[in-house]
Amino acid sequence: MPLYSAVLSVLLFVYAAFSASSSLLASELSIASFNADILGKKKLSHPEIVHHLAAIISRYDIILVQEVRDASEQTAALLLAEVNKRAGQGRYQVSASRRLGRTSSKEQYLYYYRSDRGLNLSAAEVYNDSGDDFERPPYLVKFTRGKQALALISLHARPRSAASELNKLVEVFAYTKQKFAADETLILGDLNADCSYLSDSAYDELALIHQGFTFGISKEMDTTVTDTTCAYDNVVFDSAGVSAVEIFNFQSAFSLDQKAAKAVSNHFPIQFILTL
Repeated sequence: MPLYSAVLSVLLFVYAAFSASSSLLASELSIASFNADILGKKKLSHPEIVHHLAAIISRYDIILVQEVRDASEQTAALLLAEVNKRAGQGRYQVSASRRLGRTSSKEQYLYYYRSDRGLNLSAAEVYNDSGDDFERPPYLVKFTRGKQALALISLHARPRSAASELNKLVEVFAYTKQKFAADETLILGDLNADCSYLSDSAYDELALIHQGFTFGISKEMDTTVTDTTCAYDNVVFDSAGVSAVEIFNFQSAFSLDQKAAKAVSNHFPIQFILTL
């Protein structure tokens, strides 16, 4: 009996520790933002590029994919099928905005997300840009998992208007926070908030900076595949729930030369962990 009791105690301890660990992990989400650089059916006609895109997307619970240019609007579904071939049928779903832009060169925002991890898309809308402040108005989505809710504001900023569009995000953030009443509200995307598009002095004067928001990717980091050193892609937050903000260098991870990497995209994804 003493031996039995000792073994039982050990098993109960291990079970309790495993349960606590599982609960912790269940509260974490891996999230990314990726400018896929003129993503459409032409790019999807190359199997090796599709392979790398699916490998990138399937790394994350939620990933924002930007610069989707496809008048037929078939790219979202075509890429979803490839992602689920890799990850397992039905694991991922996609939410797509309408095509956005002032010119004929319009883009969609896409969110791929792991429905098999209990993530549900409970709301999605394009921000009502009544003042025409944005080249591509932000796409706002709300994900729920159990009693937890996450709101994401996505923006691919117009390079020459980066400062003014970023300053308008203060209003978008306030609207989204009130409208969706989520536990966390984050801004992410290709914000073009660096190099010739946004000087250091203009960066320091951003309303987001003055209101205490944090840019997870610093201006000394590089989110481009090219030889430049520019932190165009970012996540912006006012919460302690965001951690491990990094750049995923798929060129190195997939052992690609620069030409092959640029065929996938001229941007690297930025990634982070969110604890809800």
